[in-house]
Amino acid sequence: MLNPNQADAAAEALMLERRAAQATAAEKRQAATGQLAARHRRAGWILAGMGIGALIGHFAFGNWLPAAFVGFGLGALVGRLPASRRS
Repeated sequence: MLNPNQADAAAEALMLERRAAQATAAEKRQAATGQLAARHRRAGWILAGMGIGALIGHFAFGNWLPAAFVGFGLGALVGRLPASRRS
């Protein structure tokens, strides 16, 4: 029979690898959640830029499609700036 100290040490040794794997998985989940939030923010900037570009193109030039693509690109650049500053 094992005394309580030996039993605790054996249980700790058996669970050590499992706890390390759980900690690694938790870190990966946290990193993935942060990346997903950054992608959502970037997508918001892209869609806003595309919409603003389409409006400007429609009223200024009468053709909204090229201006929408330019706005899409500008929105992508603006959305990328805050993400690169945080990193």
